[in-house]
Amino acid sequence: MLFHYKRLLPHGPNHARIALFTAFIMLFLIGMEAKAQFKTVKRGERPPIDLSNVPEDAYEKGIIRIKFDKTAERTLSENEMSRTGEGTIIFGVPAVDALNETYGVFNARKSFDSPALNNRYTERHRKWGFHLWYDLTVDESADIIAMVIDYMGLAEVTIAEPHYTKELIGNVPNEWEDYTADTALEHHTREGRGWFPNDPDFDAQWHYHNTGQTNGTPGADISLPEAWTIETGDIQVVVAVVDGGIAINHPDLAGNIWDGVGYNFVSNTPNIVPHNHGSHVAGTIAAVNNNAVGVSGIAGGWGDIPGVSLMSAQVFEPGWGQSGGFHLAPVYAADNGAAISQNSWGYTSAGFYEQAVLDAIDYFNVNGGGDVMDGGLTIFAAGNSGNAGANYPGYYSGAMAVAALNHNDQLAWYSNFGTHIEISAPGGETNTNPIEGVLSAVNVGYDFYQGTSMACPHVSGVVALMLSMAPGEFEVEEIRDMLLSTTDDIYGSNPNYIGLLGTGRVNAYAALSETLFNMADPEAPAAPLNLTVTADPEGALAAEITWTNPVEAAGGETLTELDTIHVFRGDVLIYSMLDPVIGEEVSYTDNDIEQDGAYLYVVRGANFAGTGLAATGSAYVGHDVPAAPADVVLEAAGDNAILSWQAPDEGLNNGFFDGSNLTYNVYRNPGNVEVATALTNPVFFDQNIPNVGNYYYTVTAYNLVGEGGTATSNVTTLGAEGLLIYEPFDLPLGDLPTGWYIDGPGAGNWGVHNSETAGGEAPQMRLNWSPSFTAVSKLITHTVDISDYEQVRLTFRQYLRNFGSVAGEISVNYSLDGAEEWEELMSFNGTPDYGPLFEEFFIDLTDENESIRFAFRWEGNTWNIWDWNIDDVVLEGIGDFYEVTFDVRDEEEMPIQDATVKLDGDHGMEVIPGLYLYTRVEPGLYTVFIEKEGYESYEGEVEVVDDHVAENIVLMHERFLVTFDVRDQDDTALHGAVITLDEQTNAAGDYVFDDIIGGIYPYVVEKEGYHPVADTLVVGLEDVTELVTLDLIVYTVTFEPVDIHGEPIHGAVVVFEGTEHQAGHYTLDDIVPGSYDYTVLKEDYFPAHGTLDIINDDVWEEVVLHVDDTGLGHLSDHNLVVYPNPASSKVKLEADARISKIVLSDIAGNTIKTILVDAMQAGIDVQHLDTGIYFIRVYITDEEVITRRLQIIR
Repeated sequence: MLFHYKRLLPHGPNHARIALFTAFIMLFLIGMEAKAQFKTVKRGERPPIDLSNVPEDAYEKGIIRIKFDKTAERTLSENEMSRTGEGTIIFGVPAVDALNETYGVFNARKSFDSPALNNRYTERHRKWGFHLWYDLTVDESADIIAMVIDYMGLAEVTIAEPHYTKELIGNVPNEWEDYTADTALEHHTREGRGWFPNDPDFDAQWHYHNTGQTNGTPGADISLPEAWTIETGDIQVVVAVVDGGIAINHPDLAGNIWDGVGYNFVSNTPNIVPHNHGSHVAGTIAAVNNNAVGVSGIAGGWGDIPGVSLMSAQVFEPGWGQSGGFHLAPVYAADNGAAISQNSWGYTSAGFYEQAVLDAIDYFNVNGGGDVMDGGLTIFAAGNSGNAGANYPGYYSGAMAVAALNHNDQLAWYSNFGTHIEISAPGGETNTNPIEGVLSAVNVGYDFYQGTSMACPHVSGVVALMLSMAPGEFEVEEIRDMLLSTTDDIYGSNPNYIGLLGTGRVNAYAALSETLFNMADPEAPAAPLNLTVTADPEGALAAEITWTNPVEAAGGETLTELDTIHVFRGDVLIYSMLDPVIGEEVSYTDNDIEQDGAYLYVVRGANFAGTGLAATGSAYVGHDVPAAPADVVLEAAGDNAILSWQAPDEGLNNGFFDGSNLTYNVYRNPGNVEVATALTNPVFFDQNIPNVGNYYYTVTAYNLVGEGGTATSNVTTLGAEGLLIYEPFDLPLGDLPTGWYIDGPGAGNWGVHNSETAGGEAPQMRLNWSPSFTAVSKLITHTVDISDYEQVRLTFRQYLRNFGSVAGEISVNYSLDGAEEWEELMSFNGTPDYGPLFEEFFIDLTDENESIRFAFRWEGNTWNIWDWNIDDVVLEGIGDFYEVTFDVRDEEEMPIQDATVKLDGDHGMEVIPGLYLYTRVEPGLYTVFIEKEGYESYEGEVEVVDDHVAENIVLMHERFLVTFDVRDQDDTALHGAVITLDEQTNAAGDYVFDDIIGGIYPYVVEKEGYHPVADTLVVGLEDVTELVTLDLIVYTVTFEPVDIHGEPIHGAVVVFEGTEHQAGHYTLDDIVPGSYDYTVLKEDYFPAHGTLDIINDDVWEEVVLHVDDTGLGHLSDHNLVVYPNPASSKVKLEADARISKIVLSDIAGNTIKTILVDAMQAGIDVQHLDTGIYFIRVYITDEEVITRRLQIIR
């Protein structure tokens, strides 16, 4: 179940009133539960049966069934059955008891008395009169027809009837032996919209999704992947499979078995006995989908989400076992909640039926449905007689009869037809090719079947989907009408059956769409328009849903009110838009998805009339599994197989796919033998071919998300090395193999025929009787060279199908002299059939024998046979020959391609990368020489004795020296650098790497104070010296002196690490990383100083200078001389005016010394000062100050 669409109560404010109303309804329903048992009894037509025309093989001997009139009901209830002294059954109803005595009724039982029918519905059963039915047993010699007529003549009996014989409308057998299910399918891409399960055999189920994979008509299917985007099935829908027992433990069925399992009406026990036919039918209805197992079912759910429930109502035992309970199974199904009764059985003769059985069918139609439908729907296979007869119960108006179509939408060759047919469905045809049948589960595994009983469950499955989507929403007639009105027209493919195949082929998607359309109130909103779902293009777990809000009501009128838009992911409400605008384009992104996968989105509006119609869309979100590999090619290499393919470049479900982490599993067919798992390279070499034959392979791609698509190779003959003839006769019908010819008459009799009676696979060579002739006719093979062999072995299959009592001789002969003389290998001259046999002959040869040919010889009149069939002719040369393989790899176990491999000078064939093959090697001692550029060559010996030889050879790479020459930008050699080559790091100063194999290597050279260098070098076939230049790491420092207002100051002097730079030169280049002190000086400003940390980038430093507040702004007109400057011990000052005070300070403005002076000259002792810059302020007056810079040097 993906999403259940439910009619919702109209919106309204009075929640209390609604709650009260709901409570009342619940009480009302409880009170009505008992009355619900007594729905009106409705029976269909009961056409009269002319008992005088009933053939003896149409009914069972020794038993009839009667129904007492209601007037006898009281007598029956008050008197238990008893016996006379002779053992005759007595009911207490005199007229009936008299006939019992006349016919010797020695046993009687209530027809509807079974442990399967519980007491819950006893009164309902009585209302239908089931308690009045009895089975009367008499001696098998009794005249059943006369007995029925006599009982019918009694007023106390309303109905008397024979037990008409019934049969399973089963898989239609073919004229020839069954095909295996291993026949290769042509691989077709899954195209179109819809959901596609990961079940490995889904591609073979053309009846669900026909792409032409069986050479049928694309689209001749039930449109199931599209339907699955709406619904996949719901556990509450119960389908009763009235058939053979279902294999309830089958891995593809067990998950959808009804929790009550079912009942075996043949043995009258709950023990279900698996029956291939019942399992096949059940699998079509509800095999578990998307569980990576086997096949898919129409309503089988999706992965862990269960599908519909399969109830096994067993009425047939396996093989030629008994049958029974046909009148009980529908009653049991209805009483246990089944909504659909699926039937693949009928009466053995047309025109006959049992009223008790039709009553039971009517009972189901009225009382079935369970919780999902008012009434049940009975569906029957139309029958496999290829006629339009009144084949009951399918002919009955209370049953929906289903005809069968082939993969071209044509009426299947076996199918019944007629005006009573209501619908058609794929039933398949396996008479020419098994893969054209319907593929489903059987007791063990899977198989292709054909029949209307294969078509019928397609219809049951689609109805189950409809009910899963709309449980409890519709009456049974509404479901029937929607189903029949949405079929696809098939009469263009069936012009001779106009009106005889129902309304057309069932279309699951159309039926669900119609169901969806009919679920809304006419005034509720129509479906939103232009819905698209777009997955995140990079594989994120998100999807964008866009749509246009509805503009019409569901009934087609203009929409006037739209209250809400709801968005569902599956059946989970993820977003509600309040007060949406009618006709507005809207988008919503779902970011709350938890895992990769395909997701269905449902968008629908609501208003006062309720919830409206839905628009649906789907997308695969997240990382997708890979699509099927492309171009899978199979080739023979000696007796072995080379399989190659192209990696998929897209996702299986059109989701995000990046091509990473791809692996492959490989299977060899026939037999579906797993031969390789988790391969990472798109190539495989199979050295284990079991025997000569035609093989094909399948390759399945995987990634971390899971299992992806599967592709199939071409078919190729393998294991045929050394075969001189291999002829399976896979030729156009009527042809002869190239080089073969006919000696004598019979050109029109010999030829390839599409049959397999000789024991092989079709086609085969046949000598047909017609046109008849009397003579010797030989089918002679081409000439074969045998000069290299001591012996040859001939094998073939043959089957002679005789007809007349006069014998004709067949024989097989050979000639070693160009067909001049013939030697006989075998002969047969008799009237019985001969074979089918597998024949084997050995022929010893001499050195003189150079060629051989064979003749299949007929002598006599071909009128005396049906045909002589020959297949799988194989001639094998026998001698001592073996295969030798060399698996050549390097030290890392990587295969070495394109090596030169010689075995005694002969070159080998590289069959896959690194694997070299020699065929037909005679015993002996051989010299092996292997070389490849970049590797050390290998030379050794290999001995071939009496078996194949497989050698593993490791070639060592040649080693080279890599030396680095490290220099600075001035081309000066640098020492102490650290070098990493690939992942190997040498010690500082070690510039030599040895034992380096050829290749491209990354390297990094690092040295403190220099820019590192990263590059690659190529090691070819010689030593390498790599020159590397390291550039010193330097940066630029720029100073920007400004005043307190941010205005630039020009002409300042920068002192950087004690070095004074030219006034106005603010940019310093080539500075290595480190921590540096600086001072910025400007006359009339206090000096500024600081520290810079240069790490890994250029530095720009803004320096704010403050005006000297001592009056430097008002410079004196007096002269002052300070000397010596620079000084080291004593400084003299001379002015042209009297000096009042001298102040000595450091570069930071800290006062060091103050001297009071009253003279025009003065001196200062500076020998205690450190080297550096100082300032002297000379006060002429209190307002006039002269400042000089003093440099002290030690």
